[in-house]
Amino acid sequence: MPGFPVLTTLQPIVGFDMHKAIPPPTPPPPMVPHVVVWGVGLSQKTSFQWAISTSKASSPESGCAKPVLVGMGHACGRQHDAGPHPGHIWPNVLLPLILLGSASKAEFGSSTVKIAVSSIGGGSADMGINVAYVMNTNLDCYDAPLPPCPTGFAITLNYNVMAGFSLKDFLHGLLQMVADSFFTWLVGMGCSALGSAVSDVLSGEANQVLKNLGKLFGFDTAKALMSDGAGFFASSGRLFVDGWGAVLPAAVNAFKNGTPTMVGNVLGAAVSTFGLGTPIGYAPQNAPVGGAGPHTLNFWASSKIDKLFE
Repeated sequence: MPGFPVLTTLQPIVGFDMHKAIPPPTPPPPMVPHVVVWGVGLSQKTSFQWAISTSKASSPESGCAKPVLVGMGHACGRQHDAGPHPGHIWPNVLLPLILLGSASKAEFGSSTVKIAVSSIGGGSADMGINVAYVMNTNLDCYDAPLPPCPTGFAITLNYNVMAGFSLKDFLHGLLQMVADSFFTWLVGMGCSALGSAVSDVLSGEANQVLKNLGKLFGFDTAKALMSDGAGFFASSGRLFVDGWGAVLPAAVNAFKNGTPTMVGNVLGAAVSTFGLGTPIGYAPQNAPVGGAGPHTLNFWASSKIDKLFE
């Protein structure tokens, strides 16, 4: 393949994620698309939350000792994650939880061009490229039971800098994307089950755990939205428009009448983000699944995939 435009910190991201939302105030929270508007390097530039831990931007803000400039921006390596960001647009009481693990990860890069990144990011990385030429398809955060999907689109602004990109590079990035999505989904499902079990125990309904798991995962609500006559996206649009006025009542109702569910959601998010960790979004360096440390599942899987394409 010819050279593809490189990925830089100045490129904007638009797209959508699927997350549980309150309102409506009645459980379980439905799965609805949240509009995402952010930037590839904006979280790192502003040191927002723990964005530096997810970054492979070759920039001084990310702790890179020898930053690589591309025009006015900095180069980004393969597997760079835009990190936590508040750019999710939806009337949702649960947005603070979504922000904790939010992500937009770029999986494709050029094996023939290396750039310097921070020691946290490994010291060096393949130069990130925009796989669809005019944009990159980033792997975005989703709530269980859905796996992360490439619905974040980083728009190419600088066409004058290219990096070589081959079919082998494409397959490398695609396999890494599948692996990252799978492990993130696995952690999300496990932590959702944990949160559901805790909610049932707190509600005095421990014997109903298995029966309620499907509802708390959102299967029933998603099915209802798809078959209500209006269609999924029409129903989501109605929720979006009407939801803003329902945010305050929904918040009051959720914390007044749904305390066990809220506790379960918080616990599940905490274990997912700070305990097991996920490859998509923040994870402590040595989190057993998603961490970047040498003894984590994420590091082991990435190393195995890299060896296949050496």
